[in-house]
Amino acid sequence: AVNLAGEASLCQLRAVSTCATCVVANDSGVMHLAAALGAQGVAIFGSTDPVATGPIGGRWIVLQETLECSPCFARTCARREDAAYACLKGIGVSAVLQAITALGDGL
Repeated sequence: AVNLAGEASLCQLRAVSTCATCVVANDSGVMHLAAALGAQGVAIFGSTDPVATGPIGGRWIVLQETLECSPCFARTCARREDAAYACLKGIGVSAVLQAITALGDGL
């Protein structure tokens, strides 16, 4: 695994996305670029709607914690501090690893 968060240029992301076995990204430009290039991956959605802004292209598994307040499309969580960002915190490492494994099984 290689973490390129905040470290790679657009050209570098393009090169890595075309070679990667699996891309893990949130609903961002990286996810859209990788999907457009045909990469497969795991897309993590919090406050946004995967039906409206999900990956197009490649084979992707979308992970999203369904809450009464989602999708809210807010950049900052309005929930109480003890429940803030529950839409993201509810997606655990094990769920991401299971999704990566499921994608690998399809190769």
